[in-house]
Amino acid sequence: MIGATTMSFGIADAANQGLSSYYLPTLYHNVERAAAVRLDRQGRASRMTLELGALTEDGGLLGSLASGALKMTDRSSTAWASTTYKASLATHWSFEGTMTVSATASNTPEGSLVTAIGPVYATSFALGLARDAIFGEEDAWSIAFSQPLRAESAPVALGLGTGRDWNTGRVKMETEQSSLMPSGREFDLETGYRFPLGDWAGGADVAYSIDSGHVRGENALAGIFWLSRKF
Repeated sequence: MIGATTMSFGIADAANQGLSSYYLPTLYHNVERAAAVRLDRQGRASRMTLELGALTEDGGLLGSLASGALKMTDRSSTAWASTTYKASLATHWSFEGTMTVSATASNTPEGSLVTAIGPVYATSFALGLARDAIFGEEDAWSIAFSQPLRAESAPVALGLGTGRDWNTGRVKMETEQSSLMPSGREFDLETGYRFPLGDWAGGADVAYSIDSGHVRGENALAGIFWLSRKF
C-alpha cells in the first residue's frame, strides 16, 4: 500500500559452547541475545527501512571467542542502526543503498592480560544499481559496490610483564595501549546477470574484493553460476 508504514519486531537467542581447537583445546562459552525493531515506509516509487537493534554477549565480543589469559570480555553490549533505501530511477532501472553503524561499549575483563577493550565502532555500506528487461522481459543485470562491516575504532589495553621484583618474586606489569583495527579496508565490486533458460532460470555473478577480509594487499576474485527451476 502506497504511503503505508510497517513496524516489525524480532528477538534472537543463541548459545555456543565447546573447545576452541583440537590441537590447543580451550573451553569457551558464549550466549548471545539480540532484539531489533524495524520500520518500513512504502512510497509510490521508493521504499525506506530503518532498523534499530541491541545485542548482548556473555563470554564473547562481536562473535569472537577467547578465554583464559586472552579473554576479551566477560559481557559485552552492542547497539546498531541500519537504513536501506530502494527507488525506481526510470523505466527498468532501480537503485538500492544501505548503511549500518554499530557501537560496542568498553569493558574490562577480569583475570585477563586484556585489561580493557573498546569502545568499538564499526560501519558497513552497499550501493547497487539494477536494470531488468535488457534483452527480454525476464532477464536482469545488476552491479554493486560495498564495504563489509569494519571496525573504525577498536582500542585495547594489554597488561604486559616488563620485569621481576626480586624482593617479592612477582612479575612487574605495565599497561600498553594497542588497537584491534584491521590493516586494510575491504571494498567489493560485484556484477550479476539473470536470464531465462526455457523452464529454467540461470544466473552468473562475478565479485572482486580489494583488501579481502580487511587485510591489506589480500585481493580476491570469485565467480558463481547457478540454475534453478520451479516445480
